[in-house]
Amino acid sequence: MAVSSTRRLWSGTSFSARRRVSIGLASRLTTARQALGEAKFAAEFEAGKRLSRGEAVRFALEEREDHEAVSSPAIDTGPLAKREFEVARLVAEGLSNKQIAERLIISERTAATHVGHILDKLGFNSRAQIAAWLPPEPQGK
Repeated sequence: MAVSSTRRLWSGTSFSARRRVSIGLASRLTTARQALGEAKFAAEFEAGKRLSRGEAVRFALEEREDHEAVSSPAIDTGPLAKREFEVARLVAEGLSNKQIAERLIISERTAATHVGHILDKLGFNSRAQIAAWLPPEPQGK
């Protein structure tokens, strides 16, 4: 995004709103650095800067180009979307919505929404039922 486009986006935004966004971003960057390690974070951050706006959006939405190979083996997620299955695994580990949010670098509200969707799709009433529903983790993880 060009500097002039960025300035235009921020021009109508209050200082306090810009500060909250900056603080939230800094917190998420710190979490990502800790999770990946400095070298991997730096490499991925540089790779991300080379993405076009469209590529960045597709990446954020986990959309793949037809010709792009997915590196992880296919896992049957049943009725759950890939991200919901990932959240279900973390629920099975006993993580709270806040801990899930920190692990996945999403908001706590988004984590809670994922858990709600999982419960609805599976017809369950508790997080324990989610954990019992999951197949065993593949060996080598």
